[in-house]
Amino acid sequence: MLASDFQAKLRKLNKNLRIFCGDNDSRLAGLYHVVGGEYKDIIGVDKNYLPEWPVMDEQGRILKGGWRRVVRLLIEQGLIDRRRAEAVFGTQIIGTRRPPIVGPYKDPIQAAIEESQTRGFMKTGKPAMAKDDLMDLASEVNKLAAKE
Repeated sequence: MLASDFQAKLRKLNKNLRIFCGDNDSRLAGLYHVVGGEYKDIIGVDKNYLPEWPVMDEQGRILKGGWRRVVRLLIEQGLIDRRRAEAVFGTQIIGTRRPPIVGPYKDPIQAAIEESQTRGFMKTGKPAMAKDDLMDLASEVNKLAAKE
């Protein structure tokens, strides 16, 4: 959902909810609740596109929070009504679960070790690694270390 569509839906639910984008494109926009002229910070939201479910990396860290997460937070804080939110967003908010992720996270280094040991077992009958496999594994470790 585009951020402008999300903001329009939030305004239908509570006219005191505001989103401030700011000038820095690398930072999230801020969702605020205006009470008596004062701004109460609630949560950060993406400026361009909000996915339905949170987007996570391989280790399970949230890269982008989905719009469902924000709506649930607003319901829990009593800033919007659940039934009205379900009507506006056209889906059940509470009680739904994220679709399952296709398989658990597997460390890429561990996967490379297991794969090379399997190849070695197929060739020699022993779970051994060839020199070329060790060199490939070392370059993968160096690439991952450079990222961090």
